[in-house]
Amino acid sequence: MSGTKTLQNAITEVVREWDTVPLKGVSEVYPSNVDKKSSDDEDPVRLCNYTDVYYNDEITEDIEFMEATTTEAKSNRFRLREGDILITKDSESKDDIGIPAYVPADFDDVVCGYHLFLIRPDKSSISPRFLFNCLKSRLPQTQFENLANGVTRYGITTGDAKNVRIPHPDARSQDQIIDFLSDGETSLNRAMSGFEGISELLHSKRKATIRQSVTTGVSDDPTLTDVESGWIDQVPEHWDVVRTRFVAELHSGHTPDRSNDEYWEDTDIPWVTTSDIKPFREGRKRYLYETENQISELGMENSGAHLLPEGTVFLSRTASVGFSGIMGEPMATSQDFANWVCDDELIPEYLLYVFRSMDQEFNRLMQGSTHQTIYMPDIKSFKTPLPPLEEQREIVDHIETETERLWELIDRVEETIDLLEEKRQALITAAVTGQIDVSDVKNEAKASQT
Repeated sequence: MSGTKTLQNAITEVVREWDTVPLKGVSEVYPSNVDKKSSDDEDPVRLCNYTDVYYNDEITEDIEFMEATTTEAKSNRFRLREGDILITKDSESKDDIGIPAYVPADFDDVVCGYHLFLIRPDKSSISPRFLFNCLKSRLPQTQFENLANGVTRYGITTGDAKNVRIPHPDARSQDQIIDFLSDGETSLNRAMSGFEGISELLHSKRKATIRQSVTTGVSDDPTLTDVESGWIDQVPEHWDVVRTRFVAELHSGHTPDRSNDEYWEDTDIPWVTTSDIKPFREGRKRYLYETENQISELGMENSGAHLLPEGTVFLSRTASVGFSGIMGEPMATSQDFANWVCDDELIPEYLLYVFRSMDQEFNRLMQGSTHQTIYMPDIKSFKTPLPPLEEQREIVDHIETETERLWELIDRVEETIDLLEEKRQALITAAVTGQIDVSDVKNEAKASQT
């Protein structure tokens, strides 16, 4: 508690010329209990979920909301209205709690989903736009981080959320700050959007480089032949196109019976699960040397899991579909993976880049609405272009050289975007805490135009 009091005293001093009030003093704060489950005896709704809030400043019709159902009472309470603000209430990281998104217009059927707080401002006391800007500033963000509890996943209680303190200037000052930030954020957002576009182009170039290299090679002006084989259009005429399982042994994995405690004692065998996928999503990481989870020898012997050799290429096939890597040491996997042990005709790194070129094929083969999967019969039908071994090595070297250059450019662009985001948050924090006299800024702007 002493840490929280010290923080709130600091906040009060920063905004000493204005009142500070708890969030509950200027708004209603509701923790949503609308889950993703559907029931025939409930009303159909669209669900605004955690990711919709986390990745968007505003909640608009452009977002593809999840379809679900809920009771009439919950629908009435949590239906999104103009001026509402949604914030994240739990996460794997403390600094992802309290991320806000603004609702600029009423919705007929969109409701606030689980893992979120719905904040409904008292418009007679505070401007919703001003409150949204307050929640984007470092002041409440620092409080949310300070109040979050947890070990592997952090959360904030409703009571603590209601007591987070915010600046509360008079209505005229609120309007001036909104106008000032609208102008300032517009120019910063324009710059950020430009750099984000550059980042997307560089990522597209990286993916195109990999795909072109594994399908047409890296030599100048190869003689190509058409191929009617799903995702592969053309290959050099001296290459083969074969079923992947003909040049690499296909293995699945398994989970030992969790109800048998003996199977989960003395666990020392690396066991790849979907918890290990996150670092591979970006497409930069290639090798896995350490897993989040382990299984025991006894558990492995009494399940369908088995130890696979170093160099095995793994591919996620459920939930997070289509992410691949190479085992840096012997490991077992869960049933969420298809695993390939390459024979003498195939280099693991080349097969890895083949899989990283197959996004469209994976999308075509995925089945399921909420829990997507590529089933083993489809995985057995995978085909891969097969150049000679020496050419595979040349292709891998070329891809690694070119993508490393692109990653360096991407890193520079991302650093610039991060700096612009820091500047934007600093601008918002300074404005909503009164560190910038926005009336003077407006007057100077008008004077410069005359």
